[in-house]
Amino acid sequence: MEVERDDLKSLTAKLADLVEDVVQANERHDDISAVHNASASKLAETTALYERLAKQAIDSTKMLEHLTGLKRESRSRAMKVKRANALLDRKLVDTRQRLQNAVDIVQRRVNATKETTA
Repeated sequence: MEVERDDLKSLTAKLADLVEDVVQANERHDDISAVHNASASKLAETTALYERLAKQAIDSTKMLEHLTGLKRESRSRAMKVKRANALLDRKLVDTRQRLQNAVDIVQRRVNATKETTA
């Protein structure tokens, strides 16, 4: 009976060690679960951030395309204005020349009138 009592004490001690190991394993599992949950939360936040950044990138690309179109239109209008200004400059030179010719004709007539009346 003495042997059985020692075996029982030994088995009881082993069982207590196993129970302590299970308790520690459960605590480690709880710690790991907490870290996992925190990581999952951070992953969800990061994913949401990346989704917002992707949307902003798409919006920025659309805005860039729009601005590029406006720049193209602006260049086209600038070329039209440049051509119109060149045409107006040519017309201005032509008008000045015709005006100068008219002034010269009037001056000659005035001079001719002065000579005939003198």
